Amino acid sequence: VNRGRGVENIRDRDAEGIIMKMWNKDFSKRYHSEELIEKKYVLMPAITDLIKSKKWRRMIDLGCGSGYYCRKFAKKDVKIVGVDKNMEQLDIAISEEAKKKLGIQYIKSDITKIKSIKSNSFDIAMLNFVIVEIHDESTVKKLFKEAHRILRKDGLLIIGQVHPHHINRSGKILEKTLKNKGSYFNNTAPAVSKALLKNGKYLIFKNDYHYTLEFLLNSLSESGFMLEKMKELSYNEIHPTHIVLIEKKV
Repeated sequence: VNRGRGVENIRDRDAEGIIMKMWNKDFSKRYHSEELIEKKYVLMPAITDLIKSKKWRRMIDLGCGSGYYCRKFAKKDVKIVGVDKNMEQLDIAISEEAKKKLGIQYIKSDITKIKSIKSNSFDIAMLNFVIVEIHDESTVKKLFKEAHRILRKDGLLIIGQVHPHHINRSGKILEKTLKNKGSYFNNTAPAVSKALLKNGKYLIFKNDYHYTLEFLLNSLSESGFMLEKMKELSYNEIHPTHIVLIEKKV
């Protein structure tokens, strides 16, 4: 999915940038070509640093979108699979694979139930900017359980997303505002996010959701994971704007 969602079949502009209202073919192409600062300069370096010392041969990207992370981690003698249910984005990922031939496999599927993936078959699963798009707690928990199923013992689940504490405050590259005077303690509280693009404009996401750190860590533990490492991140901010969780299957 990778930071793109909405409900209406239109796209507008305002003084601050682009307001995205629906994944469609045109926007999918545009999103693929316009890079988010948070993705390239915050999450990617942190994730790379965290896993570079790990021995792994098989990686799966849950909610892979147009395949950004799949391509970044592709290399010789490893197997990478990307899964997403949105064909507008997967079409771009498949097209990129046809041009670059990195050996990445893409699957169209609901990421809470991937029938074609065997249990205990991956060393690393990635889940980046996906939870923020889910509107109910039960689906988040199903997703964690599915990640646990497909990972081998001691396999790692890497979660990268907006820091749960980064709400209702200003930021250079990211702002997340809860709607209807929502509280930090209200899981699934609807939110609006504004993310900076590399070209200096913003993408505004009107259909984000909020989850507490307590809910995320407890749900992961209940699903059979143990926290191995947590990294709080920012891009020249005085408070964390993003977070990476490294969870081990036990």
